[in-house]
Amino acid sequence: MQGIYSIEFLTEQAKAWVSMNQYQHLLELMCVLLSIYFWLQRAYKPKSKGKKKLTREEIELACKQWKSVPLGEPPHSAAEVAWKRNSLAAEYDYVMKSESRETVDVADVKGALNLASFNFSGLQGSDQVKEACAETMKHYGCGSCGPRGFYGTTDVHLRCEERVAEFCGSKDAIVYSFGTATMSSVIPAFCKRDDVLICDEGVSYAVQAGCHLSRSQIHWFKHNDVEDLKRILEDIRQADVADPKRPSRQRRFIVLEALYTDYGDFSPLKEIIKLKKQYKYRLIVDESNSIGVLGASGHGVCEELDIPRDEIEVSGGDFSPALGTIGGFIVGERIVVNHQRLSGAGYCFSAAQPPYLATAAIEAMNLLDSEGESRVAKLRQLTRKFRDLLSGGCGKYVEVLGDRDSPIIHLKLLGTEDEVELQKATLRKQKQLLDEGVFVSAPLYVGMIHKIPEPTLRLSVSAAHDEKMLTDAAVKICTVLTRD
Repeated sequence: MQGIYSIEFLTEQAKAWVSMNQYQHLLELMCVLLSIYFWLQRAYKPKSKGKKKLTREEIELACKQWKSVPLGEPPHSAAEVAWKRNSLAAEYDYVMKSESRETVDVADVKGALNLASFNFSGLQGSDQVKEACAETMKHYGCGSCGPRGFYGTTDVHLRCEERVAEFCGSKDAIVYSFGTATMSSVIPAFCKRDDVLICDEGVSYAVQAGCHLSRSQIHWFKHNDVEDLKRILEDIRQADVADPKRPSRQRRFIVLEALYTDYGDFSPLKEIIKLKKQYKYRLIVDESNSIGVLGASGHGVCEELDIPRDEIEVSGGDFSPALGTIGGFIVGERIVVNHQRLSGAGYCFSAAQPPYLATAAIEAMNLLDSEGESRVAKLRQLTRKFRDLLSGGCGKYVEVLGDRDSPIIHLKLLGTEDEVELQKATLRKQKQLLDEGVFVSAPLYVGMIHKIPEPTLRLSVSAAHDEKMLTDAAVKICTVLTRD
């Protein structure tokens, strides 16, 4: 029976082939002949015409003349100094043994005042946020189990992106699983080889890593120096005169932070926006430290300066400094956000943010919407008073760095210009302050960044602190830093 069915099938196929028009027959015949032709061809090696075979003496001479080329640039002197500074910190290794709140247990010290952690809005450990996270874990478990583009996206992530866009006053938003990976992913997503990036030399390591990963042409302007930025813009404009088509082949961005982590000062954003319009550049702004700090209700730099959100083409940053959760965000036009869903390395290839962390971000933004004005007002009042106490009490021994309203305060010890010796003294003072019950940070920097900041003690004010805490801390800090 199977043989009969096979004959019938072949007969039907033959009838169908015969019924085709002559052009289809001709096309099939050409394909068959072409297949037979390639099948019968023998493998061959291309003939090397005009190439002379080298003698043994010529080969040996060529080997002697050959010089190896390094894979990368040798470390600069600043990197060597950074390595020496970092090696000093080995004996000052502190482990926080409690939840990161306004007071913490560090090493053998119980209940030290926490001036090391960024918690600007005072939302870390919020009971309302914890309850919301617990409910999310009951439904979704702990992890996301995959990248966003595959099976890691949940409705919580989508709600979080909608909430971020609403909170920042933007048309759309995208959420990353880790704050540090956010800016280092978004910059290479938009900038490629031969594009132009003009960066403030004070931007954080995450931003600088993104600039280097993009392989773009990087120009550095002096920290917060608008005149130096204008000089670079003008130099590039003059170079365009020789090649008028070059601007149309390049994407060009100015890159900066709204509030600088390593310096504690604000960016002159309004002046830079005027320049970017004048010279036809786009703007990338890291707002990691401005959410919860700038604006009457903590909605960021656009609320503070009263500028439209679309004046900044790409803005975003880290959730942790103000919202007390892990993750990052980028806001902008829909085309800007959608481009990252296929081009942002941290979005495409990293596991999605655990759903309960996205819930924590949503609840933190809800709290800022309802309590933001009071929290920001308290933070500014505490920051100004604390800075005044430090400036008045430390006198000629310490330089208090940063803007008056910035909750990030850097204290530079005076008396030596040698960076390694200054780092030693800074680490010793950090240890003495911890013994007095005040936990501060002594930042370390990798040698790959463009300009390594000077050794300082970094303090962070939080809305969770109160006036008595900071007054007592200021007395202890000034006492420790002014004694030999």
